Amino acid sequence: MVSEKVNEILSDATTLEVSSLLVEGISGRKMPGIPVAFFETVHAWVNQFKNLVLDLRIPDDLPFEDGTVKPSYQIVASTRAWLKDQESPANQIATYEQDFSRLAEEPHLQDVLDTKAMFAFQIDQRKQLNTRGDQTRARRQDAEINRLMKIQMRLAKLRAYFLKTIASTASDGSNKKSLDKNRLVNRDIQELRKLWDLKDGYIFAQNTVQLDGDIISRQNLRIYQDPLIKEKATQLLDFHHKNVDVGMKHWHFIIETVISLAKAVGAAIVSPFK
Repeated sequence: MVSEKVNEILSDATTLEVSSLLVEGISGRKMPGIPVAFFETVHAWVNQFKNLVLDLRIPDDLPFEDGTVKPSYQIVASTRAWLKDQESPANQIATYEQDFSRLAEEPHLQDVLDTKAMFAFQIDQRKQLNTRGDQTRARRQDAEINRLMKIQMRLAKLRAYFLKTIASTASDGSNKKSLDKNRLVNRDIQELRKLWDLKDGYIFAQNTVQLDGDIISRQNLRIYQDPLIKEKATQLLDFHHKNVDVGMKHWHFIIETVISLAKAVGAAIVSPFK
């Protein structure tokens, strides 16, 4: 068991990922409990989708088909219903902390995390964007739709896993409906933490370095398209490169520490590249 844990830690330590974010505001707080972090991330996603809908100039009156909202606009209706019903989200956080299933099984949450509805919206909007004159703006809007769809897919996957964890715990006779870190896989906690960190902004630059020699550098074209920050793109990238330098030094220290720890406990280290 100890060997498996050490090997998992070592496998994670073989990859360095440095991401720099642009956000609307910095609260300085650490990620709260799992239910609250999940709720806040979904709420932030809905607000970002609302801003996209405004940018796309989708009217308040949505098109109907067979007596219901047209399938390609169903995700718009769902997010609007969520915002109307969740006007005071802070009032519900205490309840969700004690009973996550009440949030995860909410119809509004299921609707805003409906990946099929989001895909239908993307297909419909792409057809419309291809006919618009301002293709620069159209490409930016299409990229934002795609970004939000990917985040929604990750949130939907986490919701399903959380519910499965709750059901598994209940089957053991504990009848608990809350979530705690002891019953979750580290990967899922890491996934939620990344999504929570991104809820107020986006990654504008990222570097990934692996021990096998692969180095990947990414820049978000958004920083060159946003009129508020495109003139500061060079400064932002310089800031990111300094973060990479700090990250490299910290990474080397972590690897040395993990190897020393493994030797100390006598764990059999398996190469992560096998």
